[in-house]
Amino acid sequence: MTTEYFAWQLLTKYATDSTVKALVDKFDFYITPIVNPDGFVYTQTNDRLWRKNRQTVSGNTCVGRDINRVGLLLMQAM
Repeated sequence: MTTEYFAWQLLTKYATDSTVKALVDKFDFYITPIVNPDGFVYTQTNDRLWRKNRQTVSGNTCVGRDINRVGLLLMQAM
């Protein structure tokens, strides 16, 4: 949630906070929130190379779905 908080501060304090205004006027910000929070936490605490989410799949012993590949499959189906 730090990313969202940071973006919110930049957006809401631009008109009232001179420091925020100076930063926004001087720099370009590219804000990318984490779209896989459960998998991200798992990489920080267990397996650094884990790239899937932590969703269980019924009938399968493998935990998680590879979010990048699911998106690719959806785009190919279009």
